[in-house]
Amino acid sequence: MKFLLFTLLLRIWAYPTKVPQGGFFRVNLVGQWQNVAGCFLGDSLAFIPHPQGSYTFGVVIMNQEPGEYWIKLNLDDQRDSILITVTPVEFKEECITVPVKMAVIDTVLERRVKEERERIINKLQQLTPELLWDGGFIRPVPGIVTSPFGAKRVFSGVTKSRHRGVDFKAGLGEEIMVTNKGKVVLTDNQYLLGKCVLVDHGYNLYTLYGHLDTILVNEGDLLKKGDVVGLSGSTGRSTAPHLHFSIYLYVHPFDPFSLF
Repeated sequence: MKFLLFTLLLRIWAYPTKVPQGGFFRVNLVGQWQNVAGCFLGDSLAFIPHPQGSYTFGVVIMNQEPGEYWIKLNLDDQRDSILITVTPVEFKEECITVPVKMAVIDTVLERRVKEERERIINKLQQLTPELLWDGGFIRPVPGIVTSPFGAKRVFSGVTKSRHRGVDFKAGLGEEIMVTNKGKVVLTDNQYLLGKCVLVDHGYNLYTLYGHLDTILVNEGDLLKKGDVVGLSGSTGRSTAPHLHFSIYLYVHPFDPFSLF
């Protein structure tokens, strides 16, 4: 019995098993399986093969209720599961003052914002069954964090939102680097994000770079880790030059520092 339990522990495990709201985890499978499938909180998990078996990633959305949840797995004709504990995070609240015309979104702007958001979501929903990233992810710019992930944002006392990324301090025209190898799948100039670039790193993992002053890449470009995607700026709904950086898995934004 002890040997069987030891074998199962070696075959499948997750790290970490205690994941904060907005956090990121990895699942490892050892052994060669013909059919591997899994899901977590409604998301299908895409497994990446490697010589010893396969692995996948998952995220906990920022507003997920703390508690215990199961990763459910199908391995050929066997079923297994791993328990994940979601821990609470005390997200910061920020009061941001912007011109009234930027804080209030009328019907016309609301339609534009929705369409622009859908353009990004449509890209995030497209699975690239190919591993594009190579090794660890790097920061896109060396500046300090000026606004953390998940912050509760109040614009001029009117518009409330949750910060879907991290803001880094970056002077006007500072070079912004892609955090890992990937393919540019969208360049756009949006009302909220301004000039932005979306990069596909494979297996539903994407990074987004917003408020750029200048975009230096084109859709379809293949980038190496550290390549410059653009120059920092203050386009879109922004009060000063900086970089808005988001990272997504299965259309869900999560805390970039859980991956860095």
